[in-house]
Amino acid sequence: MYRNGPPQSTNGFAVAALVVSLIGFVLCWIPLLGIPIGHILGVIGVILSIIGMVQASRIGYGSGMSVFGLILSIVTLVLKSIPIINLL
Repeated sequence: MYRNGPPQSTNGFAVAALVVSLIGFVLCWIPLLGIPIGHILGVIGVILSIIGMVQASRIGYGSGMSVFGLILSIVTLVLKSIPIINLL
């Protein structure tokens, strides 16, 4: 029925982790308003990235997006934890 095997689906958690982390990283640069947004989206990004990595180990793809989402989430959380950067 399929010539090259069944079509591969995407790793939804990896894609969601990357998108949430990227949005959180961009929005964390807004002074004062970015503090709660950066923390909330950073934590959500870490959680989604971990779930995406577990799912990627099972299905075999999507680990790159999960790792990049995890890195962006951690950078966002670190940037929002430094008080002087929050005022810029």
